[in-house]
Amino acid sequence: KIASGIKPNHGLFAYPVLMAADILIMQADMIPVGADQKQHVEVTRDIADRFNHLYGQTFKLPDPRIQVGGKMLPGVDGRKMSKSYDNTIEIFCDKDVLRKKIMSFKTDSTPIHEVKDITQNNLYQFYSLFLDEFGQADLKKRFESRGLKYSDIKAELVDCIWDYFGSYRHAREELKRKPDQIIKIMKKGAEKARDIARPTIKMVRRKVGLCYGL
Repeated sequence: KIASGIKPNHGLFAYPVLMAADILIMQADMIPVGADQKQHVEVTRDIADRFNHLYGQTFKLPDPRIQVGGKMLPGVDGRKMSKSYDNTIEIFCDKDVLRKKIMSFKTDSTPIHEVKDITQNNLYQFYSLFLDEFGQADLKKRFESRGLKYSDIKAELVDCIWDYFGSYRHAREELKRKPDQIIKIMKKGAEKARDIARPTIKMVRRKVGLCYGL
């Protein structure tokens, strides 16, 4: 974080603990995460194991579930995509905003008349995730041919992403017209979560001596 120009604060260090609390309070068995989030589950397991050692069996030790073949999306600057880096590509933004983001995608300085190295090319890696096997093969062939313009690829990628999430944008617009239904679903989810969390909270407070009013 410091190397990226971000000033460290308490939130940076407390965040993994907050994530652990979200997991442990629900007595989760398995957590679906990306490969870059595996360490958060490991921290969660360490916290749970330490608490269980001190106060007796209380929390489950969750396991990470990482999708086989899953890839980490690069941001427009080539680093890991993250809001804190301000390098994200939003799914539901306007097309003009999407185009501006994609066109700013950081690329190397390989001349047009030279073959592009796809193993180190973030634009290729990003675009290929939206293509099927045949599309990926075609894209690979284009990158390994002379005369490829990154600007052309970026323009294609804008349309590709826009079309890919078209049905999701439509569904989102439909939901926005039904705010009461959304609130109802959220309340139902909250009630379901409380039914699991409350017994855990009571058990934890009792074991550490903070059982006032329970």
